[in-house]
Amino acid sequence: MKSQWFGRSAAIGQYPTYNSFSVLGVLAFIFIAIALVLLAALLGASLAVGFWPLAAALVGGVFVLGFYAVLAGRSGPGLRDSFFWLAFVLIFAIDSSRKFTGYSANFVLEFSLILVAPLLVPTLARLLAESRFFKWWFAGLSVFFMLSILSSFFGRSHGLAAVYQFLTNLKVILVLLLGFYIVWSARTNAAFWWIVRWLWLPTALLVAWQWSHPSSYFAVMPYATASADTLQLFPSRAVGPFHHPTYLGLYMGVLSVFCVVNAASGGGRRYYLIGLCYFLLLLASTQRQETVTAVIAATAAVSLLHGKKFALRSAIVGLVAVAALGGAAWLFIQDNLMREATRWGIVGHSAIQQPRQVLYMHAVEIADQYAPLGSGLGTFAGAGAQKFDISLYLDRGFARYPWFYEQNVLMDTYWTNFLAETGWATTALLIILMLLLVGFAARHSLRKYPIEVRRFWLMAFAGLLFTFLLSLTSPSFQDPGLFLIPGIFLGVAYNRTVAWKKSEKKG
Repeated sequence: MKSQWFGRSAAIGQYPTYNSFSVLGVLAFIFIAIALVLLAALLGASLAVGFWPLAAALVGGVFVLGFYAVLAGRSGPGLRDSFFWLAFVLIFAIDSSRKFTGYSANFVLEFSLILVAPLLVPTLARLLAESRFFKWWFAGLSVFFMLSILSSFFGRSHGLAAVYQFLTNLKVILVLLLGFYIVWSARTNAAFWWIVRWLWLPTALLVAWQWSHPSSYFAVMPYATASADTLQLFPSRAVGPFHHPTYLGLYMGVLSVFCVVNAASGGGRRYYLIGLCYFLLLLASTQRQETVTAVIAATAAVSLLHGKKFALRSAIVGLVAVAALGGAAWLFIQDNLMREATRWGIVGHSAIQQPRQVLYMHAVEIADQYAPLGSGLGTFAGAGAQKFDISLYLDRGFARYPWFYEQNVLMDTYWTNFLAETGWATTALLIILMLLLVGFAARHSLRKYPIEVRRFWLMAFAGLLFTFLLSLTSPSFQDPGLFLIPGIFLGVAYNRTVAWKKSEKKG
């Protein structure tokens, strides 16, 4: 039986209302000014690539909803949750459309997120007033941003590239705050889990079509990126409803972990089977980092749910499984593993060509060369540098790599960007801040909350841990399309806890 607080009336929670005309007027003016400027920029970019009708409609929808929410002063769960659903639909629509058109419209999601940023200001104010943890956490984050700005003044940054990178670095915060802004009503919760129960089926059918009849598949979707499996275990790297295996791997990984958490916390044993379906699709994407990370995140979350004995038992079983799988892989695909190890420079004496390792090596050298603050925002391994300033790449001889101009790998890792642009100390500060979020979710998942509340904290912990581990080899935090689902549950869990505590006091 669901607790009373979990229903429609209590799920909304108690949000402060801002009835002061001056506060609403200032917020409305700021929102309108920012929205108009960004909307104009977005429409101009959309027209340039011939993608303006969809972009204008989607961003216009965000603008109308956000404008109404600011002027209304208060908003119900349906309106707040609509921002999550709009972002969720955008992720699938944008990446799927790229398979047909060849155009990347990721900027629609990013601009949409920036458009709703003014709505998140009252949410941030509420969070700082309620939580001592987040008060100190955002204080540490402010120090990080101030140091990154200083690095731009004393490094080799160019203005436009630095500003663009600064806005890019804000995206992870906007996604987190969106989780605190939305209500996650009972209707939204039911709709989300209905989607989880069935999303694997059309995804599996698309993968089956790709593998069984690739000629017709790529005739219909000519811009899908499905390269060969380097380990030669599958016909090709599956993409499912997405443009690239990265998105399929991340979402299949996250949803498989969420299914395990839901099943283990009493949501129904059928979710173990559904989770297995997602995990098989994760294997089909051949995303090795996501596969390992999903196993770690699911095991860690279930261990928090069941206690220390289960955690120790899981660790032993995990080590045995890793040893067994490693031995089997060495026996059956030894040649493929050796080729990969050579590309990474682990064995042999050939020059390292693997993009991620090259980026890490140069990031370390740049951090040492421009110590202590780094080379400045918009100079290396980020969106600002890629779009507006590649001079540091050229100075360091990246033109000799065949993938420099051919592949979009210059933002293929998250931490190399901060290490090079902001230096060792500032990067360490950001790593600590991210780990504190993981620890915060883990600590609350161990508390004696109702199981419905603990489930959200476990999902928040698993999602953040999954994204953090993946960020070592992926731009997971930087891309809202990758971070949205893992990132919003920290705020959802926090709001659920606040609502439950208030209902307990009244009861």
